[in-house]
Amino acid sequence: MTVHSDESYADVVRQLMTKGRLTVREVASFTGVRPREVSRWLKSESAPGARSRRRVLDTRYVLVQLAEVYRPEGVEIWLHTPNRELDGARPADLLEQGATTLVLRAIDRLKGMDA
Repeated sequence: MTVHSDESYADVVRQLMTKGRLTVREVASFTGVRPREVSRWLKSESAPGARSRRRVLDTRYVLVQLAEVYRPEGVEIWLHTPNRELDGARPADLLEQGATTLVLRAIDRLKGMDA
């Protein structure tokens, strides 16, 4: 059975900004585009291309997982704090590099799951 959604990329970007307390500039950095492009997504004037689409959706998945552990402010703090599980790297820096899998493994350990 196929489920149809009324969700748009503007909705997804708003979720990133709400769940992770991300700015337009941070969303742009995480997805590899300019802030102007994120603003266009927010206005539904355009949609992410293939590479940035994957990174937008991956980032949302990361934030959904973190929201199971933290409130929005805690998510923001966790993203920007050096993390022992990541050899001192900041999760936000790894997301900018597209290293979503490493960040998700750290979240799994945080949640008490073996990664």
